[in-house]
Amino acid sequence: MGDRFTHNWRSLDNSLLTTFSRLLRTLPYVWRTTDIARVSGYPRGVRTILTTSISPPSRCILVIEPENDLRAVITLSLKTLTAWDVLPASSGGEGLELARTRQPDVILLDLDVRDVTLFARLKMNPKTDSLPVIALVPRLLSGDRVQLSERGFAGAIALPLDTSTLHETIAAIMNWSPP
Repeated sequence: MGDRFTHNWRSLDNSLLTTFSRLLRTLPYVWRTTDIARVSGYPRGVRTILTTSISPPSRCILVIEPENDLRAVITLSLKTLTAWDVLPASSGGEGLELARTRQPDVILLDLDVRDVTLFARLKMNPKTDSLPVIALVPRLLSGDRVQLSERGFAGAIALPLDTSTLHETIAAIMNWSPP
């Protein structure tokens, strides 16, 4: 079927293209539609139609995590299960710069980051002081949520993560409708 689409794309009628666009909207957001079009070998005109068939990311999440594997798992999980734009940062300096320039909707911050002053620097900077921060902590004891809230964190998530529900946990902490 892919060869037929690739070789006879000009003969696609509007109803078939409409059906394909509806199908894409019902699938979970795995790749950006331009990636789907590129991988599928669709010509530029069809790519434009595919790109407009799925709405752009609705939220922007900055993940500041020094561990490559954990950062990759979090990023992949959020990109796969939501339409959120995920910005991975491997260091405090990189995260601070992304927070200043991109103004994410929320920051996931590993409290074990090697730069322990990062949270304070985020709160001291006028461009980033109002950005909500969710702490990623090795373990979460009963009083930890209250202490973190008093320090200015929007919430906390204990490691190890359940990647299948991470997006729901973030949405619940931020009082967003489920993605």
